[in-house]
Amino acid sequence: MNTNIFLGSLALTSAIGLSGCDLIIGIEPWSAGGAGGQSVSTASTAETSSSGMTFLPPSLTAPVEAQILAPSHAYVSWQDGPIPPNVSVTSYQLCYTTGPLSGIVGDADCPNAALTTSRRNVLDPLSAKRSYALKVRTLFDDNSVSAWSVIRAFSTDDTLAGWWRMDGNSNDLSPFAHAGVLQNGAAYEAGLVDQALLLDGIDDQMTVANTNDHNFGTGDFTLAAWIFPLRDGVAEALITKRSSSNGYELFRTTGGQLAFFGSGCGIAAMGGSLPIDEWHRAAVVRAGGMIFLTIDGIAVGTGNCGDDFNNTSSLALGCNGQDIGCVEPFQGRIDEASIRTAASNDADLANDLCADLVQAGVDPLPSMCL
Repeated sequence: MNTNIFLGSLALTSAIGLSGCDLIIGIEPWSAGGAGGQSVSTASTAETSSSGMTFLPPSLTAPVEAQILAPSHAYVSWQDGPIPPNVSVTSYQLCYTTGPLSGIVGDADCPNAALTTSRRNVLDPLSAKRSYALKVRTLFDDNSVSAWSVIRAFSTDDTLAGWWRMDGNSNDLSPFAHAGVLQNGAAYEAGLVDQALLLDGIDDQMTVANTNDHNFGTGDFTLAAWIFPLRDGVAEALITKRSSSNGYELFRTTGGQLAFFGSGCGIAAMGGSLPIDEWHRAAVVRAGGMIFLTIDGIAVGTGNCGDDFNNTSSLALGCNGQDIGCVEPFQGRIDEASIRTAASNDADLANDLCADLVQAGVDPLPSMCL
């Protein structure tokens, strides 16, 4: 498989090799109702090695904000603290909790302990409307350990309205379980992360039955998917929900650009480049009537579209939908498609992008993930 990319109970996925630490997740103070923007001090002190050297803790740098949109997954990373000479890092111990903060604050407390040799990891999947707290420390080859990092906390909301990972099935991992149906010979093939939806560019598609969860009215939303196009010169639908008179469509233009169409506003925004034979993450965000297009987390186009999106058509991936016919079929692969009933900000888009790339084993990661 060509995996050109230009630019994981809760499982821990890691990707790169590492060294003393400081956890940084962005944030508010922990409360009974959720987590928020400050770190939480622990009673931990720096450890002393057999050689008398002191090991300072690592610094958590992601997640970068207090709330992660929807119960999808979280990208977690940290930077090493100063490492004394004559010792080497062997691994890191990462702990997290969804329970009371008191269960993680002590030096001896390490719920859901995981060992990793990478400073880039993914917590996957997350539950909706939950609070999480994490900390990390470094393990060295003389059997000493660093102090724990500060505790970082974040919470999740419940705006995920669809998450199709395409790993050999069309299940929706959002709380709503809107499973898709493969049409006209659509199949699965190796994708960016595990498997992807494979479409022939003639009439293949995946459809999802009509639901108000995908009718946004005039509200905010985010549509996103990794795509691997195989041809130029034709317009290709990516994610659509359209009737003859109402609806929306995220698509790739004849010139390989990303674009968004609304039945009332027309082509509201267009820009960037989605070359063939490469994986790219295409996304559109509507926030307060404004349209923002991004490719791999980078803004490529803006516009206005205040349309009231409300119809009884099915959602379709890779075609314009059964209600108006498959006039712009997509040829290639689609992976990790998602819908949120909220406007993702830059940090949300970076979280999803970096989590997917870590799970795909991409190295090196783009600068926004470092």
